[in-house]
Amino acid sequence: MPKQTKLPKKLSEPEKERLKKFEAKISQPPMVVSESVGDALVKITSLYHKPLSVPNLRNMMDILRAKADEVSEAVGDNWFPCGFANLWVESRSPLVEFFKKEGYKDRQDDYRIDGVGYISKSYDTGYSIRLDLPSRNATESQSLNYKTPLYNLAQKMLAFMGVSVQVRTMVD
Repeated sequence: MPKQTKLPKKLSEPEKERLKKFEAKISQPPMVVSESVGDALVKITSLYHKPLSVPNLRNMMDILRAKADEVSEAVGDNWFPCGFANLWVESRSPLVEFFKKEGYKDRQDDYRIDGVGYISKSYDTGYSIRLDLPSRNATESQSLNYKTPLYNLAQKMLAFMGVSVQVRTMVD
């Protein structure tokens, strides 16, 4: 029979703090992310979600800017197809409320968070989100080959913050 370890009856203060942090971490409900794979809808459960916060959004943007160099190198001078990309979110999304609370209103009545991007009322019942992605040349400012992978990655990272968004592209 294996020997059982007895836990001390009294925990020290640092041990109590560690235990509180651990209990808080495991008490968070798991995040469920839905992803389309072909014709099937796959649900992924993860304990690695992050709360929606300005530092987490800025961290997401740092990752996207680092990925932008990789994508730019892969795209090269291939600007075709030319167009625009953005994220779309429903009006009642927590991201809309978050931008309105944490951001500021600019001259175009859009809500902006510096270093992240801005949201603006869309023509349909939602909001359009433009991210502050680097555009170092004309290819990067208009190429869907450059913008689409970055917005797809942003969509996946926002899912881990509990926000469901759609990537929308428009060809010129």
